[in-house]
Amino acid sequence: NAYLSDPRKTQLELPICEQAFLPSARMAGWFKGQWLDVPITTFFEIAEGNPQGEAGYRSELQSIQVTGSAAVATLVENAYLDHDFTDYFSLIKTEAGWKIANKVFHGKPAE
Repeated sequence: NAYLSDPRKTQLELPICEQAFLPSARMAGWFKGQWLDVPITTFFEIAEGNPQGEAGYRSELQSIQVTGSAAVATLVENAYLDHDFTDYFSLIKTEAGWKIANKVFHGKPAE
């Protein structure tokens, strides 16, 4: 999983994370009352300025479903940007391996 290259770590390694996505990938969801529907590069810019090393940050891959060359994965992140997130990833198996095609998320203030 290149999104979180090592699940024991508490932050993204952006050069590795970027390899997990198709160049055409997008991210969409509501965050702080604002609708986001942006190229995945916007996510990289946000993550670069806000590392996940915050106190209490944790993540858990909750599910993954695979059918042939397509998959869907659910990741829950807690205490990032003062929010808890549920991320839904659509993935496709390419000649270069599995790639994230899109990220859709729900964020709410951290509990």
